Amino acid sequence: MTGKTAAVIGAGRVGTVLGRALHLLGYRITGVTCKTLEEAEESVRIIEAGEPGMDNREAVQDAGLVILAVPDRSIAPVAHELSQAGRDWSGSLVWHCSGLRPEADLAPLRKRGASTASVHPVQTLASKRTDPSDLEGVWFGIEGPRDAFHSSCEIVKLLGGNPFRLESRDKTLYHAACSMASNLMTALLE
Repeated sequence: MTGKTAAVIGAGRVGTVLGRALHLLGYRITGVTCKTLEEAEESVRIIEAGEPGMDNREAVQDAGLVILAVPDRSIAPVAHELSQAGRDWSGSLVWHCSGLRPEADLAPLRKRGASTASVHPVQTLASKRTDPSDLEGVWFGIEGPRDAFHSSCEIVKLLGGNPFRLESRDKTLYHAACSMASNLMTALLE
């Protein structure tokens, strides 16, 4: 990884909370993108760091850790877009935060030399302003090759989280279990 630098692509709730948590850990946030410049600016205000923008390739130029907190359907296209960023990806770590999509969606970046992993917090983050301390004790499902898994575990532990290994073949069942535990808990309690 290139120093303690990070970029957040898709700075919604998950991306913004992770960006803020990393900033508090001493990471320099290089770029923050979202669907609109206004949303990116809001996330930068919350993170208290980073350059807001809408150009994903520009946002990742100096980032050692790149977090793709985009909708599931956007992971592979954004990974392809970033692979064309004209930068050296060796030594970088790229996460996507989907509990359903496989790490393989990041293959274009892995082919360019990045370490890649799916890193999914098993926690509903209700807003962009969720306190990063709420990540303490949260389980994070991590899927990816050995090098990316170990690097990701180290960062998750710094966040106060509990990492565990996921296998690609288990992601559908894992995602269904997370959805049931989170989204259907109220209905179950009723």
